Amino acid sequence: MKNLDQPANALTGDAYSDINGSNLTPGRAEGGMGFTKRERACIDLRIPESGDPELNALIEKARRQEIAMRAMEATMVNAGRNGYKPMDDKIFLDAGRASDYMLDELDRLDRLERTDG
Repeated sequence: MKNLDQPANALTGDAYSDINGSNLTPGRAEGGMGFTKRERACIDLRIPESGDPELNALIEKARRQEIAMRAMEATMVNAGRNGYKPMDDKIFLDAGRASDYMLDELDRLDRLERTDG
């Protein structure tokens, strides 16, 4: 078993027993509990390459939401410099458009990456 495939936070005897109700020898790591190191790194770094399709889909969804949020924040933070008046509805529309544009661009780059590689 590769290092990346081992549990990131393996539970030992007493902790595993409390959760699972089984009687393990205290101090013995249980290999099947928790995320692997690869899965944990993929979650933390928002890289959908964990090897688990369901987890990858969740990571990708979280990554897209974060990118959309940052695009909206950038539009809102720079609103004064871009000629908006405070609480102008146009700010929110433009922030949404910026977010949509960033996500569309990500999709386009992802398609290019898949056809190149």
